[in-house]
Amino acid sequence: MFIFYHIFKYLSLQGFATAAAATAAATAAATAAATAAATAAATAAATAAAASQQQQLQQQLQQQLQQQLQQRLELPTRLQQQQHQHQLLLLPQLLTRLRQQQQHQQQQQQQQQQQQQQQQQQQQQQQQQQQQQQQQQQQQQQQHHQFVR
Repeated sequence: MFIFYHIFKYLSLQGFATAAAATAAATAAATAAATAAATAAATAAATAAAASQQQQLQQQLQQQLQQQLQQRLELPTRLQQQQHQHQLLLLPQLLTRLRQQQQHQQQQQQQQQQQQQQQQQQQQQQQQQQQQQQQQQQQQQQQHHQFVR
């Protein structure tokens, strides 16, 4: 009777440890998959937003340059000539502003990329921690089984 009790106890503990390990592995896999999906979605959204901003800036620059060219091609009167001269003086400032906007946008894109890299590193660290936890659980289970024997 005493032997049957120990065999039953051993089998019960072994089944519980296996279920706990399977649950921990499933939880770790689900967490890693959800984190990877969230990162991919954030990356796609940031890339689309940056591309849209750059396209808008290029369209604005083209429109402004076309307007400047049309104004130059018109036959201006004396008043129009003065206006054109004033606009030509403003053209370098306009180009400088557009360049600054493009530089700012590039800096934002670089920051987004750095943030994405940091997120990926954090995910890798989390996965490593989960693997270490699983290994520790397995070691504890093995030690427990050896102790029970």
